[in-house]
Amino acid sequence: MKWEYRLEGFTLTELLVTMTLFALVMSVVTSVLVMQLSILQRLGKAENSRELLWRHLEMVSLQTVRVETTNGGWVFFTARGRMYFLGQEPLMLMELGEKARWQYPLQAQLQLAFITNRSRGVVRANLTGIGFDETRFFPLGWQKGE
Repeated sequence: MKWEYRLEGFTLTELLVTMTLFALVMSVVTSVLVMQLSILQRLGKAENSRELLWRHLEMVSLQTVRVETTNGGWVFFTARGRMYFLGQEPLMLMELGEKARWQYPLQAQLQLAFITNRSRGVVRANLTGIGFDETRFFPLGWQKGE
């Protein structure tokens, strides 16, 4: 005696195989959606980190009277005697001698170039990472003759 259940032309085995395949496909789709959401969240954090880095760099540049290149980054000296270190690995800005430190969760490369004309200095900052390549200019806080 053979038991056979039919639901609109499908055997029980065919229904089980179909439902298993459907569950497998839905599992893969859900995993992909979760992964994409995670990537979007990380990109959002990176976007906020980039803006924060730009704001901090602008604030420091406007106060800067001298810049020195070091092995791992740059040291910005202000007219008020403060020193800020901008490091590459990891990308961070910290006030030397203080506890203020900002670290940016970015996988990016920062390149700085210092441009001067007759009276002013400008820092050209290029931030390059996965999915972005931004360049901004910030005036330095010193003038020749000061």
